[in-house]
Amino acid sequence: MGITDKNTIFTSNKISKYVSKKITILSFLYAYLVVVIHSSNSINYFGTDKSINFVTYIENIIGEGVARIAVPSFFVISGILFFIGFTPSINAFRSKYKSRAKSLLVPYLLWNVIGYVYACIVPLLAAKVISINTLPAEIGLKSFLIAVITAQYTTFWFIGSLIICVVLSPVIYFLVSKPIFSEISIVLLAVIWGVFAGRTGILVGLFFFSLGAYIILRLPNLINKKMTLKQTWVLIVAFIGVLLLNAYFYPTELVKMVILLGIPTVWVLYDLFETKIKVTEFMKYSFVIFAAHSFVNQIILKTILVVLGKGQIQAMFNYIVTPFLSVVLVIIAGSLVRKYLPKIWSLLNGGRNA
Repeated sequence: MGITDKNTIFTSNKISKYVSKKITILSFLYAYLVVVIHSSNSINYFGTDKSINFVTYIENIIGEGVARIAVPSFFVISGILFFIGFTPSINAFRSKYKSRAKSLLVPYLLWNVIGYVYACIVPLLAAKVISINTLPAEIGLKSFLIAVITAQYTTFWFIGSLIICVVLSPVIYFLVSKPIFSEISIVLLAVIWGVFAGRTGILVGLFFFSLGAYIILRLPNLINKKMTLKQTWVLIVAFIGVLLLNAYFYPTELVKMVILLGIPTVWVLYDLFETKIKVTEFMKYSFVIFAAHSFVNQIILKTILVVLGKGQIQAMFNYIVTPFLSVVLVIIAGSLVRKYLPKIWSLLNGGRNA
């Protein structure tokens, strides 16, 4: 493991520059796709009409298809990073717990506090400017504690599930690190996810975090394995086929097949364009985009609806523009906090790129 070319996954306990760049770029893509999921707004334009039109079909392809690979991919990457170069011991797990307390637990609590305050105040202010039917949060200690612990007013169910996975990491290591037993464990977790899991929740986290752990502990070379062009196209065609079927028959459990095919498809597609993609400064805001986009997303959606009115063209415009504007505003706000309030930035960002 002393070689440091791009075909090496890590040196000692560190991830290679090649894989680090890949994870940084894909993490930004996944963060953007999460914003896209929360920008679906057909119901605002077409009500509860279940018929497929151009806008709803595009939303089903992107928001209810492609974008659904984002959070499971985050879990897989988290599992890989947690166990990369890992040698199990009490001190090793203690060190992991300490680092994840800073990068996960602290921002989880802080952003949920911000989410609660936002939910108490903003709906009242927004209602005076645009038509918004969101009721303000109930003020009280009980409501506050529930909001902070359960991520009631943020998108941090993912971080909450990830914290549980970290707590259970000794068990996960035991399940996925041994020959044969690890394969049985992953298959069982996959079946549990496929049969019982919804779109969110701990079952999603347990399976995909464990999958990432399994990959790095049992099949580490898989991360950098390159497919032939023919194999790549077979994977892409299969992914697109399931994606289109899922969009047409939505809602359907085919979305889970979209996720299983989509994760490796995006991972492989990156390799085809790797030399043409560079890490830019704004890509380092992935975590904050994930954390903060919901605070501006719905306001932008409703504002564009009020200003432009209803119609398929307006709905499509809204669906395209809202994620972009949300991300831009979050990056601008984040850059200001990072520059003028670096200590607060470090806490909110979990020490990432502080």
